[in-house]
Amino acid sequence: MKSYILIPGLMLVLNSCWNHKSPAHVTPTKILEVEIGMSPDEVVKILREPIKAYGNTFQYTKAYAMNYPMLWIHFDSTGVHQVYAKFYDIADDQGVYGLTRDSQTGQIKQWGVQALYTYFD
Repeated sequence: MKSYILIPGLMLVLNSCWNHKSPAHVTPTKILEVEIGMSPDEVVKILREPIKAYGNTFQYTKAYAMNYPMLWIHFDSTGVHQVYAKFYDIADDQGVYGLTRDSQTGQIKQWGVQALYTYFD
């Protein structure tokens, strides 16, 4: 009888820890509005205040034990230098989106737009 209670209870706890989402206001559409060169104030107008700010980096998502997205906005003296999103799961952590300016050519590089809709929606 105890196992009938224990197993569903354990599954409920594991499921609640399994998939974490980004805050409701940190959406793919909002992330894609952030552009290279924007000031911190311009970024805050789009994504609100970060969960954590340290050095020249804004962090917009929380870290958990597993299965969670992370979003960082890195600044330099010209404004936004890089936007980087990653997804941490039980087996691997993978970069899912990036926006940066190539230091050699000056061209803006962006990748992983579709992945934002998988991990931040």
